[in-house]
Amino acid sequence: MAVLLCVLGLLLSETAGIAQEGRTETLHVRKVQAKDESEAKGVWTHITATVEDRTVRYEIKCDEWHGTDGSVHECVHIEAGRDYVAKVFPAAIDFGAKTYGLMYVIESESQK
Repeated sequence: MAVLLCVLGLLLSETAGIAQEGRTETLHVRKVQAKDESEAKGVWTHITATVEDRTVRYEIKCDEWHGTDGSVHECVHIEAGRDYVAKVFPAAIDFGAKTYGLMYVIESESQK
């Protein structure tokens, strides 16, 4: 019984590790929109995009911050009409394999 519980524990931890690592996908960017919102301490740029693989379409968003104090939190910049290799997680997509930037949050996903 103890052996069975150990094996089950290992399987669950490996499955959780895969989910944390994400899966690598090639995603095509269909549309990107950005809207700036100024505040006294800086500017938010709200980026929304539609990206897809062969079977799933994702609506994603990322919020950038450029502070008047020099603080910067940038999203990885993506362009419509291009393909990107990305890591897809259950709630986010990371386009930052080659550069640093914030992940995009998955707002919705649908089968194509």
